[in-house]
Amino acid sequence: MYLLWGAAVCEGVDAGNRLRWRIVACASIFALLLVASPTQANSSPTGEVLLVVDGAINPGGAYADSAEDQCKALGFDMAMLKAMPQHEVATTTPWDEGLRRFSGVRISDLFEAVGAESSTFLARGVDDYQAEFSGVDVDKYPVIVALEEDGAPISVRNLGPLRIIFPFDDHPELLTNNNKAIAVWQLIHMTVRK
Repeated sequence: MYLLWGAAVCEGVDAGNRLRWRIVACASIFALLLVASPTQANSSPTGEVLLVVDGAINPGGAYADSAEDQCKALGFDMAMLKAMPQHEVATTTPWDEGLRRFSGVRISDLFEAVGAESSTFLARGVDDYQAEFSGVDVDKYPVIVALEEDGAPISVRNLGPLRIIFPFDDHPELLTNNNKAIAVWQLIHMTVRK
């Protein structure tokens, strides 16, 4: 398993404040993920948490489908992401010169690991840029969270360490303004929608 659990119970909160409380709880969990020491071997990051996935996820059926589900989050460090199946996408992008070879985790594999209930999600970069990722069949198209570019880790200067990369050259139908907008670089957070 590639997962770190952060959970909070939403009990005792009236319905009017439940959403606000969930946002605060999830933000608190995210902060804890950044500073917490690992609690389980093989399921916790040992390095810096680079990506947090939360929202409509249910890895291993650990939680019942309830309002409390909105309070869970999973953190991934680079070693955990590299331990997942890696895929390569050779493509040009609107932001890079020439053909580049990106490697990383297919979004479909990542979402299978976290038990995502859909492939629609809000992606957020380190600069707080946010884009809703929807309408793309991630099982059909090998869209990846790229960890490497041309065989090396992606530097912050090159829009890393994590980037959403589309196979634009192999699938030119994906080169749309919407998909360019959701190809978030310096990715740090994915909130899965129902």
